[in-house]
Amino acid sequence: MPFILVLLLNRRLRTYIGMEYWCVDVLNVNAEYY
Repeated sequence: MPFILVLLLNRRLRTYIGMEYWCVDVLNVNAEYY
């Protein structure tokens, strides 16, 4: 499932970006898949 890959990518994103941007990114990616 692509969602699992998204989680792995977001783990790296959290180290570079704040949690606020991380949460928004997750919602945007999920919206694209669904």
